[in-house]
Amino acid sequence: EVSIEKQHLWFYKDGEVFLDSDVVTGDITKKRGTATGAYPVAYKLTDYTLTGGNGNGAYATKVKYWMPFFEGQGLHDATWRSSFGGSIYKGHGSHGCVNLPKKVAKKIYKKGITLEEYLGKDPASIDYLLLVNKEHAMPEGWEDKIQLTYMVNNVGDRIGVERITYEAYLKLKAALLKDGVHTDINMAYRSVQDQIDLAAEFTVKYGPEYGENYVAVPGYSEHHTGLAIDLYLESVDAWAKIAARLPEFGFILRYPLGKEDITGYSYEPWHIRYVGKDAAKEIAKKNLALEEYVG
Repeated sequence: EVSIEKQHLWFYKDGEVFLDSDVVTGDITKKRGTATGAYPVAYKLTDYTLTGGNGNGAYATKVKYWMPFFEGQGLHDATWRSSFGGSIYKGHGSHGCVNLPKKVAKKIYKKGITLEEYLGKDPASIDYLLLVNKEHAMPEGWEDKIQLTYMVNNVGDRIGVERITYEAYLKLKAALLKDGVHTDINMAYRSVQDQIDLAAEFTVKYGPEYGENYVAVPGYSEHHTGLAIDLYLESVDAWAKIAARLPEFGFILRYPLGKEDITGYSYEPWHIRYVGKDAAKEIAKKNLALEEYVG
């Protein structure tokens, strides 16, 4: 339980207060207030890099304990702070997360139960080499296996991404930020109904040929898997830098130039797909499409 007014947290275990602590929440003077409501902690990670912002306001900050609960906001240690509580959040608050003393974050991390654990969703059971294309539909029950993490992009769109895929994207984003390249997610997970609506919209706007080349038949879109991400690209030059860094973070360019007859889609420099580091490096080294790699 977190009180924004009191800038205090209470952690309950088996119905009893296990620990409590002063905190620092989102800065309300900069319209970065922490979300109010009841949310479960989605999952837990250690040695995590928080990223966000644009241009001169962009940041990449390492934390030891990361426990997200709502659209990019979460609980984490804030070792750069010398004090917590009081009115710090009015002018010197966070970007929306709940900042904790490290020892408090450590105890919550070790004792807390996440939604992922509660639901029994194990990322190890996900086939990250799943092939979905014009001939292979998303398998039945897939959406029950994955856990989606939700974020809000820089234009205010709420976007879902499979959890491991999103963590890999954030690492890619942080690395690119050091190279002077800012990335954001334009689209990731898309439901079957959303795909139906999109196909109809694009057919009306651009004609049936465009829709056939760029929009998948509902049920046959990679976006149903949560493993595919469409990026905002700053420029052609920026994309060259992005493409060069994809494999080391487990991503491939899903529809590469020259592979149109194999993938069934026109070249899409903005569409990346998470497959895992080993597969991504081999695919890039051998200049393969996913269809060629999985056989």
